[in-house]
Amino acid sequence: MVAIVRREDAPFVSLRNAMDRLFDDSFTSPWWISHANSSGGALKFPMDIWSDQDNYYLSASLPGVNPDDVQITGQNNELTISAEFKAEQREGATALVRERPVGSYKREIAFPTDVAFDRTEAVYQNGVLVLTLPKAEHAKARTIKVKAGEPTH
Repeated sequence: MVAIVRREDAPFVSLRNAMDRLFDDSFTSPWWISHANSSGGALKFPMDIWSDQDNYYLSASLPGVNPDDVQITGQNNELTISAEFKAEQREGATALVRERPVGSYKREIAFPTDVAFDRTEAVYQNGVLVLTLPKAEHAKARTIKVKAGEPTH
């Protein structure tokens, strides 16, 4: 009978370890780690965006963020949402486990058409930021009525 023994110095061990880390990071890491951008910058938060004829709708998960620490800016068709998640401090206590994210969040979104940011509504409730972003009037589809008759030119 032959015994099968794993050799740790085999050439494919490092590849296998890299693949294991990839799958571990993709399926078991918290969302704020797996969504961090590759350049090591601001963390990315999960969001959903919908559209209808008149508006865009955005829902973003920002659990534990103070609404005063959220900044929203927009121009033309570009929206930027930035938020700061501050570490909770307990006087006289030492942290034993720290799993909640701390740092800056930032998302930049380019919509297909211009947005009327002066009429945008933002509501933050239960850790979810909800934006209603009206489409700019000049960006909305128009119906043109066809008349029968001779052209005027």
